[in-house]
Amino acid sequence: MIRFTFLLTLLLSFASLFAQAPRNVAERAQDHHQIARGEAELKRDIQELADYRTLSHQLAEAVERRELARARVIRQDLLAAMRREIAQVKNEAIQSQVEVSQSVRERNAEQRDVVRDRRQGQPIAATAERADRRDDQRDLRDDRRDREQAVQRLARMERIYQELTDYPLAWDNALARHRQQVVEFGNLMEADLKALKKELGEDHRELREDRRETRSDRRH
Repeated sequence: MIRFTFLLTLLLSFASLFAQAPRNVAERAQDHHQIARGEAELKRDIQELADYRTLSHQLAEAVERRELARARVIRQDLLAAMRREIAQVKNEAIQSQVEVSQSVRERNAEQRDVVRDRRQGQPIAATAERADRRDDQRDLRDDRRDREQAVQRLARMERIYQELTDYPLAWDNALARHRQQVVEFGNLMEADLKALKKELGEDHRELREDRRETRSDRRH
């Protein structure tokens, strides 16, 4: 009877390991995909922010020289850059929601693993799974925060763009407000860039944790 119980426990442990392995592989593949996408977006955003700052400076220069025709041309270039940025931030907000959903699935999977290990009498494995679950809960909080911040930046960008398109550039009291909004939009682009750098750091951390989980699962 003791031998049978030992064999049953061993078989359940192997079954647990084989069930966990595909999920670990999938999570690492997702981490690599998110890092590759994030690095490409970071390179693009750095260049686009530099281009936007150049246009913003050129607009301020044209205004100072009272070159209205030139200022209006530059303004159209700025509006085009804003439309492009708004579209990209919309995609980021959608992707953030996808990542939140993925983090929820990973957290729930870790919770099921903890319950399974307890039932199988594997306290060491259950302890490791609880640590993994804490990591997944933190990842979920990070993803939800990133989503909310992206949505807030998007809403403000859209309001600025709408206000700028509602009022044409002219030599009146609205001009100062116009220039402030151009600068604010650039600051929002910079905030988005900083958020992307932070997310990349989190993606690298998640990849390290997934590798650690794989090594832990092999030991248990």
